Amino acid sequence: MRYEIATGVRNVAEMAKLLAVVVGLVAGALGLARLVLVDKANEETDEIDLAVVAARRRYRIRARPFIGATILVVAGEAELDLRRALPSPTGIEVSTIVICGRLTVIANTDWNVDNPIGPGSERPDSEAPTIRIRGRRILGRVEVERRPAPIAVAS
Repeated sequence: MRYEIATGVRNVAEMAKLLAVVVGLVAGALGLARLVLVDKANEETDEIDLAVVAARRRYRIRARPFIGATILVVAGEAELDLRRALPSPTGIEVSTIVICGRLTVIANTDWNVDNPIGPGSERPDSEAPTIRIRGRRILGRVEVERRPAPIAVAS
């Protein structure tokens, strides 16, 4: 009886219908968000705005200098590869909101990383460029991976 008063649902069939409606609304909202939110990203742009909704995206940035990014990830996965970018004198600022998703920022091994919302914070050298990750995560993950810069090989 307490359950019926608290939720307004009387039996399992009503609960299943309610769950189907909620799932439909969430799926519709994600679909609408994918249509409305358009990426403003280019490999050579010094600042980028990204929205990854129910998808998987990989971005390689080569801007010289690169100032930062604003990234929204909802039920998806985004990878931001900054190894070929030249950081601005003030560093790189990545502002993010991650909801039920994952953001991976790939940085050079010699850069400083300030990531208070996930793993990967290190300061190997005070003179090296710094990547600052700012924002929020809800049931998601924001991480920074360190890899050496790719080297072009001529044959």
